[in-house]
Amino acid sequence: MIAYVFSYANSLLAAPPPPVPQIGTGDNAATQAGLQLGTSLVNLLGKLLILLAMCVFGSVFASKGIQMLFAAWNTKVKD
Repeated sequence: MIAYVFSYANSLLAAPPPPVPQIGTGDNAATQAGLQLGTSLVNLLGKLLILLAMCVFGSVFASKGIQMLFAAWNTKVKD
């Protein structure tokens, strides 16, 4: 799980940024450029939210594992 989070974060951060849309000369050129920027921003935020969720879930799993480890160390064997 941790390896997947790190590889996903690496692929997200290593990817080149999307090209900046150029404003053409048509009637809806600025609108199209704005839509492309908005779509890119929404995609980036979606990826960051997925990455944040994976980090939270990984942290919960890790803390539960550490809690179980310390509980196992503190148990005494009954004769």
